[in-house]
Order: sequence, then C-alpha cells, then structure tokens
Amino acid sequence: MSPRESSSPAALSNGLRSLLLLLGLAVCAVPQVQSQTLEVDFSRVVRESGPYMFGGAHVPPPEHPGAMDALRTAGVGHIRFDVSLEDILPANITLQDYLANRNGVADPARWNWGLESEINRVRAAGLAAYGILLWNPRWLTKNGQNNGEVVNYDVWEDIVHKVLVRMGSRFEYIEIWNEPCWTAFLDLGPEWSSEKVKQVTVEYHRRALRAAQGLGLKLGGPACYGWWRDTLIEAILADSFIRQQISFISWHYYDKDQSDYVDFERTVALVRERAGRDLEIHVSEWNYSAGPESYPEYQNSPRATAWVARKLIQFYRLGVDSATMYHLSNGPWGYEYKEGNGKWGGYEWRDGRAYPYGFLSAFALFARTLGLSQAGAKVGIVDSKETDMPASLNGVALKNGAQANVILLANHGSGQTGRVSIRVKLPPGGAAAAAVQAFGAGTDGKVFDAISLLRENLVVPRDGYAVIQVQVPAYTAVGLRLDWRALPAAPLLSPIP
Repeated sequence: MSPRESSSPAALSNGLRSLLLLLGLAVCAVPQVQSQTLEVDFSRVVRESGPYMFGGAHVPPPEHPGAMDALRTAGVGHIRFDVSLEDILPANITLQDYLANRNGVADPARWNWGLESEINRVRAAGLAAYGILLWNPRWLTKNGQNNGEVVNYDVWEDIVHKVLVRMGSRFEYIEIWNEPCWTAFLDLGPEWSSEKVKQVTVEYHRRALRAAQGLGLKLGGPACYGWWRDTLIEAILADSFIRQQISFISWHYYDKDQSDYVDFERTVALVRERAGRDLEIHVSEWNYSAGPESYPEYQNSPRATAWVARKLIQFYRLGVDSATMYHLSNGPWGYEYKEGNGKWGGYEWRDGRAYPYGFLSAFALFARTLGLSQAGAKVGIVDSKETDMPASLNGVALKNGAQANVILLANHGSGQTGRVSIRVKLPPGGAAAAAVQAFGAGTDGKVFDAISLLRENLVVPRDGYAVIQVQVPAYTAVGLRLDWRALPAAPLLSPIP
C-alpha cells in the first residue's frame, strides 16, 4: 500500500481492530502514574513553531517526473536549494564591464533566470521554496573562484538586490550564504582566520539585508555548524542593523559531529539574549551525518523511521521553527544536481517512478495525518514534562495549525516495546469525554490507523487528570489526536477491549 493509499479513510478503518491490538493502546479513567510518564497541560502553550519542519535538500531533477508529488504525499513540505549568483550573472565579463554596464551586463533583463523553472516546479508540486544565496560570479572574487570573497561589496549588494526583486517573493525563506565557516563555501586563502571569517560573514549579512529592505522578504543565517555556530551567531547579532532586520537564525546539526542536546539549548538561549527578541530558529540541515550513505541505519533501514521521529520531537521541544533534512546517497538512484553536489536521498527512482524511503512515514504521520504542516499556520508547543522516560523514548505535546491537541511519541533505540503513561490535565467543568485517535509509523514505512474511539464514559479523576496508557512498539512512532468535551458525570466503565 502506498502512503497515498494508506491515508484514505477506508484503508484506515478496515484494519482498525487488528491495529488496535497491535499497539495495545487503551484509554483509562483511573489515574495511574507509571515510571515512564509524559505530563501534558494543553491549556499552556509555551512557544510557537512553524509549519516548515518537514523539508528536504535539493530539487528532484526533471528526469524524475512525479518525484516531487511523491515527496509531498509522503509529508515533505519544502525544498531547500541554491540561488547561485554565478549562474544568474553573465560569466565572460569583468568587474569594469559591470560597473560601466557594457553591453547591458548589469541589466537583469540580460541575465540567466533558468532557476525560475526550478522554483516553479517546486511550487507547482505544492511545496514551499527555501533559498540560499550562494556562489559568487568568479569575476567578482579575489581568488577567481565562486567561493571567494567579493572584491566590491557595492556591486555584490546591487546584484543581490536585483535577484531578490526578481524572484525573492517566490521563496518562503532565504538564507544568506551557506557554511561560511568551511573553505568549500568561503575560501579566504592566506587571509583566512577566524576573525576574517566573522568579518566577511557579517558583511554578507549586512549587505544582503540592505538589499532586501522594503521587499517584505524573510532573510536569515548564518547557516553554520559545530563550534562556529555560537561564534558566527554572536558576530552577526553584535551588529545593530543585522539584529533589527534579520528574520531568523539558522545552523546545521549532525548528530555524529555535534553534542546532542545541551549545546543546542545553549545556542537557543544565546540567540534570544543577543537578539533581544524572539527570532525564529531554523535547523537548515540535519541528519546523523552529512554523508548518511555510510550510516544506513539512519537512512534506509527499519530503524530510520523512529530515529527521524525522535529528532523532530527533540526539535519541537527545543523550540525550532523550521527544519530541513539533508541527505546524500551513493546508490543507483543518486543524482548529481546542477546547483551543488547534493543528492536527494528521500526516494529511490526505479521503473520510471519515485518510491519514497520508509523514514518519510514519520514526516507523513506528523505533517499530514496530524496536521503539523498547514501552510501559514503556527504550531503551539504545549507545556509537557517527561518523567523517568528512558533514552529510547521521547514525547512532546503540540497544538496543530487547527488548534487540535496532538501528542507525538517515538521509540527509537531499545528494541523493546515502550510503555508510556500520558497524564493529560483536563479542562475545568466537571466530567469530560475524549475523542482519541492514534496513528503509527513503523518499520515498514507506512502510516497506519492505531485507534479511533470516542470514550463518552470517561470520568474526571479527582486530581484533574486523565491517563492514556500507550504501548509503542520498537522503532515506531505514534501520534495521538485528542478532543476533550464536557459531559455530565457518568459511571466508570471498563476500557473498550
């Protein structure tokens, strides 16, 4: 069954009883606090996230018709790709040619706007476009390469302004350069030093934000990684103009190379302190490694779904507003992209068709089934507390774009079924009924309906909480959608078998 077929009402209802038994999920009216507890208060939204948490890197090629439709159906919400200044500008000219506008080379009407067809394909497939200003014209750099520092920032700002006027509104977000801390993207030659990297990164941001003034666009950065993260964030936020104009702060996050949780929290706190306002946080590249083909357990294995779900849960708990999964692959389905050397590793192309990898069922479960990627709608991160949860289990509570109550769970590491006691604080006003829906994404890469029950006999316990006991099979993600309604008190009945 394809992801599109598995989301149909008929497919979800036919296997309801067997799937309920599979998950072993029951709703109980008696409050029992178990050792593995997620306590939730849906009346308290502590922070907002965005609908752009389910992105992928690089545009599938025209030679793969239907690939973007397949990715959208599988839950992908946006595509991040390069806006190559080198490819847009005329190549065989000099800086003096541009300054003098010889043969109209400074006129955007004479430039190459082939990238627009890529943007149009992305948007036509119902996906959002996330751009990266990157790759300078070689005639504008000190080293004569597209990763060199520009020799005339006024010209660079003029180019960026013209590019943003032409196509900026087609992007939901635009990053200012990519990984300026790595010489592959910013080669300063013998002038390289950490101070010089900071200086150039700040200048790129200041100039790009000036070029975007009055256009109503969302620009951000610095799209860095590792220990550079805090260093470059501090550098750009020390500039008052950047601090006032920037829309988001972005960085990259690969588990193999980064400490996993505490440093991330520290950086989020640093952004809020230095910015003096609640800037959006973007993880514009994430995965276990930037070359995950060497780690198939995180790419295309039965365990990958739960690991991906666990990362998304962590990002929500940390207050991330947008996340983009970066994938490389070295299999026969790989494709070298014109705008860079990245390959989309989210699907296999065979027999003239795209087959999304199983891990995207976590995207489909969270983004589509549970409604967390509704365009333009904020997601509320709800007050929730994990108590004695093992490292293999993670959970978070949210309000989706339609303000429905949602709980996400992932069992990613133990190889054993996880048991979670979810204590949900009930609204005031006496007894309540719970319409509880549960869906899963497991090792076979499919989204399935786990339970769809209306419990009209659920009684408010004395402490004001109801308890949902959930069994989460190994390497599986589970999502709950709850609707609490006030009802007259009713006798306590045993759970529906």
